Amino acid sequence: MTTIALPKKIALSGLCSRRKAVKLIQSGRVSVDGEIAQTTIWVNDDCRITVDGMALPNAVPKVYVAYHKPVGVNCNCVAGRADSIVNFIDVPEQVMPVGRLDKDSLGLLLLTNDGELHHQLMHPDFAHVKRYEVQVDRAFPDEFLVKMSEPVAILDTLTLPCKVRRLSDDRFEIYLTQGLNRQIRRMAKANGFRVTYLKRVAINDFYLGELPLGQWRYLNESELALLSASGRNPADGA
Repeated sequence: MTTIALPKKIALSGLCSRRKAVKLIQSGRVSVDGEIAQTTIWVNDDCRITVDGMALPNAVPKVYVAYHKPVGVNCNCVAGRADSIVNFIDVPEQVMPVGRLDKDSLGLLLLTNDGELHHQLMHPDFAHVKRYEVQVDRAFPDEFLVKMSEPVAILDTLTLPCKVRRLSDDRFEIYLTQGLNRQIRRMAKANGFRVTYLKRVAINDFYLGELPLGQWRYLNESELALLSASGRNPADGA
């Protein structure tokens, strides 16, 4: 009978990511066959696994969704809110957004029930590159692009260096490996400009493409591979 590491087993159930599963085990909240488990234990399908006394959910098929989010859709998964994303993604599986696009932004948003991939795409250690097209409230000099590419002081921290390229007098594209709250808007404001349009067009080498505004679709295996590959900080030449 096939055995598997306990943290991976928990992650495959969809309960949480593998890293969070390790923390659950280390905190004594996971039992295997009635005994408090250790992170090094291996399990099989005959093992009775519980988390906080509740049976571990059966593994569910992993699904991956790309959504072209319009302005006005909120990424909070609160069904009672008319603007919540759960009212716009009609999939039978329970999926969660990978990161967020604020309500005033549009573009590529990924949703999945795969806790492991969710963790990888969100964690800065994996350096996944998100590409955005941005318009500000007036024409800007080249000096603005230089300042945006360098560390910017926002939210009591410094942003990572990044790649920025002019598109027109008042538009540019920017490649980020971070996901700070309203990061691009805050960076622009810190440099004296206000963002009037913000669209995410790609994550790693997966592009939004021709997906119509407000529509979603499932990803295929080759597209998933584009997302799963670790990236590099674009300021380092990626």
